[in-house]
Amino acid sequence: MNTNEPELPDLMGQNEPPDNFRAMAMGATMIFIIAFIPFAVFGCCLPQILGSLLAIHLFTSQYSLTLTAGQGIKLGILTCLLGALSSWVVSMGLYFLFDYQIGAREIEWLVLTLVEKTGNQEALEQTKAEFERQKALGLSMPQIIMGLVVTIVFASLSGLIGGAIGAKLFQRSPNNL
Repeated sequence: MNTNEPELPDLMGQNEPPDNFRAMAMGATMIFIIAFIPFAVFGCCLPQILGSLLAIHLFTSQYSLTLTAGQGIKLGILTCLLGALSSWVVSMGLYFLFDYQIGAREIEWLVLTLVEKTGNQEALEQTKAEFERQKALGLSMPQIIMGLVVTIVFASLSGLIGGAIGAKLFQRSPNNL
């Protein structure tokens, strides 16, 4: 037996390291569900930060562990990537199968309302025409790829923020408080 290897804690009768997938899946499910709520797009990164906080809370509660900032960030990023990429795949499926874009009507409504508030009828008509032109064109391959890249970057940054906050917020060891 190598005495340099750390001894793993005996958790629930098993001598295995803690598994973070269940906590990650729960946080990602929260992100996924919120992604399809109307007007949730205006919450910016809040749903993803909340999803990563949920994952860290569930993980640290289940195993009574304190995560380092790096471990929290890793769990947060993986949670956000899982939730964001799965919602991106479903939204692309909805677009290609049913020509439906999540949040497009809400954004169009908001933009048209704001332009209408200016009182400039010409600008309002131009904005309506541009929305119709974009609908007729549809999404191009570069737009789809850019959407994927933005989703990955945005989810990673949100997971980094949520993971760092969660690691500090959900400390379980009395020595680390």
